[in-house]
Amino acid sequence: MFFNFFKPEEECFICYSTANTEEEKVLEACYNIKFKYPLISMKNAYGCECKNYYAHNKCLLDINKCPICRKETKPNLYVKTYYDYYLKYLLDWLKKDTSNIEKLSWCICICYFVIMFYLLYLLDKYDLFEENSENELSRLCIAIICAIFIHYPHYFIIDIKSYTQTYWLYDKEINKYRVFDD
Repeated sequence: MFFNFFKPEEECFICYSTANTEEEKVLEACYNIKFKYPLISMKNAYGCECKNYYAHNKCLLDINKCPICRKETKPNLYVKTYYDYYLKYLLDWLKKDTSNIEKLSWCICICYFVIMFYLLYLLDKYDLFEENSENELSRLCIAIICAIFIHYPHYFIIDIKSYTQTYWLYDKEINKYRVFDD
């Protein structure tokens, strides 16, 4: 007899969409890019007793009454994630002024280019471009470091932008994050 110990996948009772496709799940696991809006419990959103009903935070955007018990209150659409614990100070800084997301992207790009130019300088200074058998290990290490510095800043910029657009409900028309509406 097979027992399913995994948590059953909830679905949004407003739009009836379920979890992502298998390809999207793999991309989310590998690159942490968010495709779907997060599901939130009615109990967490409206502070009522409807704990077994879930909806996307985007589906609850302009609904000021719980769709189940009709309790009238402004919903709390903010979903806490691991980022709130690991990147607490960075996210607090981004929440204060959401234009800081672009500033952060530019800072990461500038730091990335400075580090890459410094690595190229070191390669040229120690003649690691030349074909010497004794420098193969050094060239391999530098190549690995360059690959890391190419991948991770790009990944971090895409990840932060994806996270803020889906979890903070970015509205392009008004250029504002809707989760923080007062």
